[in-house]
Amino acid sequence: YPSRFGIEPLWSDRDTIRFQISHAGQYVVAFGNSGPRHGLVVAADPWENDKPSLDDPGVLICENSDRDFLEQNWDNKRTLYFKKGPHELGGEVVLPPNVREVYLEGGSVVYGSFHCNYDNVKLYGRGMVSGLHMKWREDHSIESPSSVSGIIVDGIAVADFVQFAVRLLGSDNAIRWTKCYGAWRFNNDGFVAWQRSTMEHSFIHADDDAIKLYDDDVAVNDIVIWMEVNGSALQLGWESLAAKNVSVRNIDIVFAEWQDTSKNPNLGVINLRLPHGRGNTMENFRFENIYVDTPVLKFIDLRMKDMGEGKGGGRHKMKNFYFKNIHVQQKRLGTENNRNAFAPWDDEWGYENFVFEDVYVNGVKITDKNAESDGMFSFGGNSREAISFR
Repeated sequence: YPSRFGIEPLWSDRDTIRFQISHAGQYVVAFGNSGPRHGLVVAADPWENDKPSLDDPGVLICENSDRDFLEQNWDNKRTLYFKKGPHELGGEVVLPPNVREVYLEGGSVVYGSFHCNYDNVKLYGRGMVSGLHMKWREDHSIESPSSVSGIIVDGIAVADFVQFAVRLLGSDNAIRWTKCYGAWRFNNDGFVAWQRSTMEHSFIHADDDAIKLYDDDVAVNDIVIWMEVNGSALQLGWESLAAKNVSVRNIDIVFAEWQDTSKNPNLGVINLRLPHGRGNTMENFRFENIYVDTPVLKFIDLRMKDMGEGKGGGRHKMKNFYFKNIHVQQKRLGTENNRNAFAPWDDEWGYENFVFEDVYVNGVKITDKNAESDGMFSFGGNSREAISFR
Protein backbone atom coordinates (compact mmCIF):
# COMPACT_ATOMS: atom_id res chain seq x y z
CA TYR A 1 0.00 0.00 0.00
CA PRO A 2 -0.90 2.56 -1.14
CA SER A 3 -2.52 0.39 -3.78
CA ARG A 4 -2.80 3.17 -6.37
CA PHE A 5 0.94 2.93 -7.02
CA GLY A 6 0.59 -0.65 -8.23
CA ILE A 7 3.59 -1.95 -6.30
CA GLU A 8 3.90 -5.74 -6.43
CA PRO A 9 6.12 -7.25 -3.70
CA LEU A 10 7.82 -10.51 -4.60
CA TRP A 11 9.31 -13.21 -2.40
CA SER A 12 12.92 -13.64 -3.50
CA ASP A 13 13.50 -16.37 -0.92
CA ARG A 14 11.85 -17.63 2.26
CA ASP A 15 12.87 -14.62 4.33
CA THR A 16 13.10 -11.80 1.81
CA ILE A 17 10.54 -9.66 0.00
CA ARG A 18 11.61 -7.28 -2.72
CA PHE A 19 9.72 -4.40 -4.27
CA GLN A 20 10.63 -1.26 -6.14
CA ILE A 21 9.36 2.25 -5.50
CA SER A 22 9.62 5.09 -7.97
CA HIS A 23 9.61 8.06 -5.62
CA ALA A 24 10.01 9.14 -2.01
CA GLY A 25 6.95 8.54 0.13
CA GLN A 26 5.27 6.43 2.81
CA TYR A 27 4.53 2.75 2.17
CA VAL A 28 3.01 -0.16 4.10
CA VAL A 29 3.66 -3.86 3.51
CA ALA A 30 0.99 -6.17 5.01
CA PHE A 31 1.89 -9.82 5.58
CA GLY A 32 -0.52 -12.74 5.43
CA ASN A 33 -4.31 -12.68 5.42
CA SER A 34 -4.79 -11.13 8.85
CA GLY A 35 -5.11 -7.59 7.55
CA PRO A 36 -3.31 -4.99 9.66
CA ARG A 37 -1.99 -7.38 12.30
CA HIS A 38 1.40 -7.73 10.65
CA GLY A 39 2.46 -4.57 8.85
CA LEU A 40 5.79 -3.02 7.93
CA VAL A 41 5.87 0.75 7.43
CA VAL A 42 8.55 1.96 5.03
CA ALA A 43 9.41 5.65 5.18
CA ALA A 44 11.32 6.49 2.01
CA ASP A 45 12.40 10.02 2.83
CA PRO A 46 14.28 12.38 0.52
CA TRP A 47 18.01 12.72 1.04
CA GLU A 48 18.96 15.26 3.69
CA ASN A 49 20.65 18.41 2.44
CA ASP A 50 20.48 20.75 5.42
CA LYS A 51 22.21 19.03 8.35
CA PRO A 52 23.79 21.46 10.82
CA SER A 53 27.57 21.66 10.93
CA LEU A 54 29.07 20.14 14.06
CA ASP A 55 31.84 22.77 13.82
CA ASP A 56 29.38 25.63 14.19
CA PRO A 57 29.86 27.23 17.65
CA GLY A 58 26.11 27.85 17.78
CA VAL A 59 25.42 24.10 17.77
CA LEU A 60 25.06 22.21 21.05
CA ILE A 61 26.08 18.59 20.46
CA CYS A 62 23.96 16.25 22.58
CA GLU A 63 25.19 12.69 23.18
CA ASN A 64 23.09 10.47 25.45
CA SER A 65 21.88 13.72 26.94
CA ASP A 66 19.27 14.55 29.56
CA ARG A 67 17.34 17.63 30.68
CA ASP A 68 20.09 18.85 33.01
CA PHE A 69 22.65 18.78 30.21
CA LEU A 70 20.39 20.85 27.97
CA GLU A 71 19.50 23.46 30.56
CA GLN A 72 23.13 23.84 31.68
CA ASN A 73 24.54 24.24 28.18
CA TRP A 74 21.96 25.69 25.79
CA ASP A 75 22.44 29.39 26.59
CA ASN A 76 23.62 31.25 23.48
CA LYS A 77 23.11 28.14 21.34
CA ARG A 78 20.94 28.31 18.25
CA THR A 79 20.78 24.59 17.45
CA LEU A 80 20.39 21.43 19.53
CA TYR A 81 21.97 18.49 17.69
CA PHE A 82 20.87 15.11 19.11
CA LYS A 83 23.38 12.44 18.11
CA LYS A 84 22.52 8.80 17.45
CA GLY A 85 21.43 6.98 20.62
CA PRO A 86 18.98 7.51 23.51
CA HIS A 87 18.29 10.86 25.19
CA GLU A 88 16.11 10.91 28.32
CA LEU A 89 14.55 14.36 28.76
CA GLY A 90 12.12 13.36 31.50
CA GLY A 91 8.99 14.82 29.93
CA GLU A 92 8.23 18.28 28.57
CA VAL A 93 11.07 20.52 27.40
CA VAL A 94 10.21 24.18 26.73
CA LEU A 95 12.71 25.55 24.24
CA PRO A 96 14.31 28.88 25.20
CA PRO A 97 14.06 31.84 22.77
CA ASN A 98 17.62 31.46 21.49
CA VAL A 99 17.09 27.87 20.28
CA ARG A 100 15.75 28.01 16.72
CA GLU A 101 16.62 24.53 15.51
CA VAL A 102 16.33 21.06 16.98
CA TYR A 103 18.07 18.47 14.83
CA LEU A 104 17.61 14.73 15.42
CA GLU A 105 20.28 12.62 13.77
CA GLY A 106 19.19 9.32 12.24
CA GLY A 107 19.21 6.71 15.00
CA SER A 108 18.56 9.19 17.81
CA VAL A 109 15.62 8.54 20.15
CA VAL A 110 14.60 11.50 22.29
CA TYR A 111 12.30 10.48 25.14
CA GLY A 112 10.14 13.48 26.01
CA SER A 113 8.29 16.30 24.28
CA PHE A 114 9.05 19.74 22.87
CA HIS A 115 7.17 23.02 23.32
CA CYS A 116 7.95 25.82 20.87
CA ASN A 117 6.82 29.09 22.42
CA TYR A 118 8.64 31.39 19.98
CA ASP A 119 8.30 32.02 16.25
CA ASN A 120 10.30 30.31 13.52
CA VAL A 121 11.57 27.15 15.17
CA LYS A 122 12.49 24.10 13.10
CA LEU A 123 12.51 20.50 14.38
CA TYR A 124 13.98 18.22 11.77
CA GLY A 125 16.26 15.34 10.85
CA ARG A 126 15.78 11.58 10.71
CA GLY A 127 15.59 10.73 14.41
CA MET A 128 12.65 10.06 16.70
CA VAL A 129 10.72 11.81 19.48
CA SER A 130 9.22 9.14 21.73
CA GLY A 131 6.53 9.34 24.41
CA LEU A 132 7.26 5.82 25.63
CA HIS A 133 8.32 7.01 29.09
CA MET A 134 5.42 9.45 29.55
CA LYS A 135 1.99 8.97 31.09
CA TRP A 136 -1.19 8.91 29.02
CA ARG A 137 -2.27 12.48 28.23
CA GLU A 138 0.80 13.89 29.94
CA ASP A 139 1.68 16.10 26.99
CA HIS A 140 1.60 16.56 23.24
CA SER A 141 4.85 15.38 21.64
CA ILE A 142 5.46 18.60 19.66
CA GLU A 143 3.38 21.68 20.39
CA SER A 144 3.20 25.42 19.81
CA PRO A 145 0.60 27.88 21.18
CA SER A 146 -1.79 30.07 19.20
CA SER A 147 0.50 33.11 19.50
CA VAL A 148 3.34 31.45 17.58
CA SER A 149 3.94 31.16 13.82
CA GLY A 150 6.51 29.70 11.48
CA ILE A 151 7.07 26.32 13.16
CA ILE A 152 8.44 23.60 10.87
CA VAL A 153 8.47 19.87 11.65
CA ASP A 154 10.36 18.02 8.93
CA GLY A 155 11.54 14.46 8.48
CA ILE A 156 11.42 13.13 12.02
CA ALA A 157 9.38 10.31 13.53
CA VAL A 158 7.03 10.68 16.50
CA ALA A 159 6.45 7.38 18.30
CA ASP A 160 4.33 6.14 21.21
CA PHE A 161 2.80 9.59 21.64
CA VAL A 162 0.50 9.96 24.62
CA GLN A 163 -1.81 12.65 23.21
CA PHE A 164 -1.31 14.65 19.98
CA ALA A 165 1.74 13.76 17.92
CA VAL A 166 2.12 17.26 16.45
CA ARG A 167 -0.11 20.13 17.58
CA LEU A 168 0.81 23.45 15.96
CA LEU A 169 -1.56 26.26 16.80
CA GLY A 170 -0.95 29.78 15.57
CA SER A 171 -0.35 30.30 11.85
CA ASP A 172 1.95 29.68 8.90
CA ASN A 173 3.31 26.38 10.18
CA ALA A 174 4.43 23.30 8.24
CA ILE A 175 4.52 19.56 8.92
CA ARG A 176 6.26 17.48 6.26
CA TRP A 177 7.90 14.09 5.89
CA THR A 178 6.87 13.33 9.46
CA LYS A 179 6.01 9.79 10.60
CA CYS A 180 3.72 8.93 13.53
CA TYR A 181 3.93 5.39 14.90
CA GLY A 182 2.64 3.53 17.93
CA ALA A 183 -0.85 5.00 18.49
CA TRP A 184 -2.01 2.41 20.98
CA ARG A 185 -4.19 4.63 23.21
CA PHE A 186 -7.39 6.64 22.80
CA ASN A 187 -6.65 10.36 22.32
CA ASN A 188 -3.64 9.57 20.14
CA ASP A 189 -4.42 12.30 17.61
CA GLY A 190 -2.08 12.89 14.68
CA PHE A 191 -1.70 16.44 13.30
CA VAL A 192 -3.34 19.80 13.68
CA ALA A 193 -1.96 23.00 12.17
CA TRP A 194 -3.90 26.23 12.10
CA GLN A 195 -4.28 29.13 9.69
CA ARG A 196 -2.22 29.17 6.45
CA SER A 197 -0.43 25.96 7.39
CA THR A 198 0.54 22.90 5.36
CA MET A 199 0.68 19.19 6.23
CA GLU A 200 2.24 16.98 3.59
CA HIS A 201 4.28 13.89 2.63
CA SER A 202 3.72 12.16 5.95
CA PHE A 203 2.49 8.96 7.59
CA ILE A 204 0.00 8.94 10.47
CA HIS A 205 -0.94 6.02 12.70
CA ALA A 206 -3.71 7.37 14.93
CA ASP A 207 -6.15 6.16 17.57
CA ASP A 208 -8.17 9.35 17.46
CA ASP A 209 -8.49 11.95 14.73
CA ALA A 210 -5.56 11.74 12.31
CA ILE A 211 -5.81 15.26 10.85
CA LYS A 212 -7.94 18.12 12.14
CA LEU A 213 -9.09 20.68 9.57
CA TYR A 214 -9.96 23.55 11.84
CA ASP A 215 -8.82 26.83 10.29
CA ASP A 216 -8.59 28.95 7.15
CA ASP A 217 -6.28 28.35 4.19
CA VAL A 218 -4.97 24.97 5.30
CA ALA A 219 -3.46 22.61 2.71
CA VAL A 220 -3.03 18.86 3.19
CA ASN A 221 -1.22 16.80 0.56
CA ASP A 222 0.18 13.30 0.14
CA ILE A 223 -0.59 11.71 3.51
CA VAL A 224 -0.82 7.98 4.21
CA ILE A 225 -3.09 7.12 7.17
CA TRP A 226 -3.58 4.00 9.28
CA MET A 227 -6.51 4.38 11.69
CA GLU A 228 -6.97 2.32 14.83
CA VAL A 229 -10.43 1.74 16.38
CA ASN A 230 -11.14 5.35 17.40
CA GLY A 231 -11.47 8.65 15.58
CA SER A 232 -11.70 9.82 11.99
CA ALA A 233 -9.05 10.36 9.36
CA LEU A 234 -10.09 13.92 8.43
CA GLN A 235 -11.93 15.64 11.27
CA LEU A 236 -13.87 18.85 10.60
CA GLY A 237 -14.63 19.75 14.18
CA TRP A 238 -15.77 18.81 17.65
CA GLU A 239 -17.90 21.95 17.66
CA SER A 240 -19.23 24.44 15.12
CA LEU A 241 -16.11 26.06 13.67
CA ALA A 242 -15.68 28.89 11.17
CA ALA A 243 -13.13 27.77 8.57
CA LYS A 244 -12.71 28.37 4.84
CA ASN A 245 -10.48 27.64 1.87
CA VAL A 246 -9.21 24.20 2.86
CA SER A 247 -7.60 21.87 0.33
CA VAL A 248 -7.02 18.13 0.86
CA ARG A 249 -5.37 16.10 -1.90
CA ASN A 250 -3.76 12.71 -2.40
CA ILE A 251 -4.79 10.91 0.79
CA ASP A 252 -4.43 7.14 1.19
CA ILE A 253 -6.24 5.29 3.97
CA VAL A 254 -4.49 1.93 4.10
CA PHE A 255 -6.37 0.55 7.13
CA ALA A 256 -9.17 1.71 9.43
CA GLU A 257 -9.85 -0.70 12.29
CA TRP A 258 -13.24 0.72 13.26
CA GLN A 259 -15.40 -1.99 14.77
CA ASP A 260 -18.39 -3.22 12.78
CA THR A 261 -20.66 -2.99 15.82
CA SER A 262 -19.53 0.49 16.89
CA LYS A 263 -22.15 3.19 17.44
CA ASN A 264 -19.50 5.89 17.83
CA PRO A 265 -20.41 8.85 15.57
CA ASN A 266 -16.77 10.01 15.51
CA LEU A 267 -15.74 7.56 12.79
CA GLY A 268 -15.30 7.79 9.03
CA VAL A 269 -12.72 9.04 6.59
CA ILE A 270 -14.32 12.50 6.73
CA ASN A 271 -16.25 13.40 9.87
CA LEU A 272 -17.96 16.20 11.75
CA ARG A 273 -18.48 15.49 15.44
CA LEU A 274 -20.88 18.13 16.71
CA PRO A 275 -21.81 17.77 20.41
CA HIS A 276 -23.17 21.32 20.29
CA GLY A 277 -23.50 24.06 17.69
CA ARG A 278 -22.44 27.71 17.68
CA GLY A 279 -23.92 28.77 14.37
CA ASN A 280 -20.64 29.06 12.47
CA THR A 281 -19.99 28.39 8.78
CA MET A 282 -17.41 26.20 7.06
CA GLU A 283 -17.00 26.94 3.35
CA ASN A 284 -14.87 26.28 0.30
CA PHE A 285 -13.47 22.86 1.16
CA ARG A 286 -12.02 20.68 -1.58
CA PHE A 287 -11.19 16.96 -1.24
CA GLU A 288 -9.47 15.36 -4.22
CA ASN A 289 -7.78 12.03 -4.90
CA ILE A 290 -8.83 10.15 -1.77
CA TYR A 291 -8.18 6.40 -1.79
CA VAL A 292 -9.45 3.91 0.81
CA ASP A 293 -7.53 0.70 0.19
CA THR A 294 -9.29 -1.74 2.52
CA PRO A 295 -12.98 -2.02 3.53
CA VAL A 296 -14.05 0.50 6.17
CA LEU A 297 -17.19 1.10 8.20
CA LYS A 298 -18.05 4.35 6.40
CA PHE A 299 -16.59 7.08 4.25
CA ILE A 300 -18.29 10.27 5.41
CA ASP A 301 -20.44 11.35 8.37
CA LEU A 302 -21.40 15.03 8.59
CA ARG A 303 -24.52 14.76 10.73
CA MET A 304 -25.54 17.76 12.80
CA LYS A 305 -28.10 15.75 14.77
CA ASP A 306 -29.55 12.23 15.03
CA MET A 307 -26.18 10.79 16.05
CA GLY A 308 -27.64 8.72 18.84
CA GLU A 309 -28.88 9.21 22.37
CA GLY A 310 -26.75 11.67 24.33
CA LYS A 311 -24.59 12.53 21.31
CA GLY A 312 -25.75 16.14 20.99
CA GLY A 313 -25.83 18.26 17.85
CA GLY A 314 -26.46 21.89 17.01
CA ARG A 315 -26.55 24.81 14.58
CA HIS A 316 -23.87 24.72 11.92
CA LYS A 317 -23.56 25.52 8.21
CA MET A 318 -21.39 23.91 5.53
CA LYS A 319 -21.30 25.24 1.97
CA ASN A 320 -19.28 24.86 -1.22
CA PHE A 321 -17.79 21.43 -0.54
CA TYR A 322 -16.30 19.64 -3.52
CA PHE A 323 -15.22 15.98 -3.65
CA LYS A 324 -13.44 14.65 -6.74
CA ASN A 325 -11.83 11.34 -7.65
CA ILE A 326 -12.72 9.43 -4.50
CA HIS A 327 -12.25 5.65 -4.37
CA VAL A 328 -13.68 3.89 -1.30
CA GLN A 329 -13.91 0.29 -0.24
CA GLN A 330 -16.78 0.13 2.24
CA LYS A 331 -18.32 -2.74 4.16
CA ARG A 332 -22.01 -3.42 3.58
CA LEU A 333 -23.43 -4.16 7.03
CA GLY A 334 -26.86 -2.53 6.82
CA THR A 335 -26.46 -0.72 10.15
CA GLU A 336 -27.13 2.95 10.82
CA ASN A 337 -23.46 3.67 11.53
CA ASN A 338 -22.54 2.01 8.23
CA ARG A 339 -24.18 4.83 6.24
CA ASN A 340 -22.51 7.85 4.64
CA ALA A 341 -24.67 10.21 6.59
CA PHE A 342 -26.01 13.75 6.26
CA ALA A 343 -28.52 15.26 8.70
CA PRO A 344 -28.98 19.05 8.95
CA TRP A 345 -29.89 20.70 12.22
CA ASP A 346 -32.98 22.29 10.62
CA ASP A 347 -34.03 23.94 7.37
CA GLU A 348 -31.72 26.92 7.96
CA TRP A 349 -28.64 25.23 9.42
CA GLY A 350 -27.25 22.50 7.22
CA TYR A 351 -25.62 22.08 3.81
CA GLU A 352 -25.33 24.12 0.63
CA ASN A 353 -23.72 23.25 -2.70
CA PHE A 354 -22.10 19.85 -2.06
CA VAL A 355 -20.72 18.24 -5.23
CA PHE A 356 -19.39 14.67 -5.51
CA GLU A 357 -17.66 14.07 -8.84
CA ASP A 358 -16.16 10.75 -9.90
CA VAL A 359 -16.82 9.09 -6.56
CA TYR A 360 -16.63 5.29 -6.49
CA VAL A 361 -17.78 3.00 -3.70
CA ASN A 362 -16.69 -0.62 -4.07
CA GLY A 363 -15.84 0.08 -7.70
CA VAL A 364 -19.26 1.53 -8.61
CA LYS A 365 -19.53 5.15 -9.71
CA ILE A 366 -22.02 6.97 -7.52
CA THR A 367 -24.73 9.03 -9.19
CA ASP A 368 -27.86 10.81 -8.07
CA LYS A 369 -29.78 7.61 -8.82
CA ASN A 370 -27.70 5.10 -6.86
CA ALA A 371 -26.33 7.26 -4.04
CA GLU A 372 -28.55 5.66 -1.40
CA SER A 373 -28.17 2.10 -2.68
CA ASP A 374 -24.68 1.50 -4.06
CA GLY A 375 -23.25 4.55 -2.31
CA MET A 376 -24.82 3.78 1.08
CA PHE A 377 -25.61 7.48 1.58
CA SER A 378 -28.41 8.66 3.86
CA PHE A 379 -29.96 12.12 3.60
CA GLY A 380 -31.85 13.55 6.54
CA GLY A 381 -34.08 16.62 6.46
CA ASN A 382 -33.60 18.79 3.38
CA SER A 383 -30.00 17.70 2.78
CA ARG A 384 -30.70 15.80 -0.44
CA GLU A 385 -31.48 18.94 -2.41
CA ALA A 386 -28.07 20.43 -1.50
CA ILE A 387 -26.02 17.43 -2.66
CA SER A 388 -25.31 16.35 -6.24
CA PHE A 389 -23.33 13.51 -7.82
CA ARG A 390 -21.63 13.71 -11.20
